[in-house]
Amino acid sequence: MTKRIMNLLLLIGTIFTILFFIYAFKHHVFQDPKVFRQFIKSFGPFGVVVFILLQTIQPIIPIIPGGLSDVFGIIMFGNILGLFYVCFGLVIGESIVFLLIRKYGRPFIQKILSDNNQKKLDKLILKSNKHIQRLIIIVFLMPFGPDDLICYAAGLSNLSFRRYFWTIAILKPISVGVHCFIMIHFFKII
Repeated sequence: MTKRIMNLLLLIGTIFTILFFIYAFKHHVFQDPKVFRQFIKSFGPFGVVVFILLQTIQPIIPIIPGGLSDVFGIIMFGNILGLFYVCFGLVIGESIVFLLIRKYGRPFIQKILSDNNQKKLDKLILKSNKHIQRLIIIVFLMPFGPDDLICYAAGLSNLSFRRYFWTIAILKPISVGVHCFIMIHFFKII
């Protein structure tokens, strides 16, 4: 894939995402779980697919309020299926991010991260390049850890995709489950 095609896909994805968010915020899709549920149900039998796609986009274009969509997914689909759908989408998205960063490197990151987050990422890489898998484990065991940044750092490291994938696939349900439990029960998010 050439740089021109990558830029075009990123532009189309960004336009689609902006339009989606204009619609979503205008109609309070992410502010109210009932509205979110209605939005997903409006897609009929494809609602689950739309939800998983939203979760997949989250790590790639980090402007979706992920914590809320995770919680809404658990509430909407139940604890077990909701957790599965949330994690399935996130693991796909985080795997795509890893592969995109492996292929396109810093230019890809510079297109999606703010300058401030790029500085945080640089510090993270300097401190952890040798021990990136351990850091992934630690971050994913923290319910409010910087998951996206650690995924970007992993893409720039020498960690194999296989080790990365299995690490996130195993730990993501723990991180999301604890995060959602805290959001629902302690912060009375719903």
